[in-house]
Amino acid sequence: GHVHSLNMVDEGSAFPGYTHKIVELEEADKETMHLLVFLFMQFLSRPDQ
Repeated sequence: GHVHSLNMVDEGSAFPGYTHKIVELEEADKETMHLLVFLFMQFLSRPDQ
């Protein structure tokens, strides 16, 4: 069922909903990105490189 629904993305009517889900994911990922950047900066600032 889920794989079949992915094949319907090429329909024009399905595109706006697909874009809306991408926007929701970006909003949800902002906090995750802040955490990843923080961890990355911690990694770069390690003295034992």
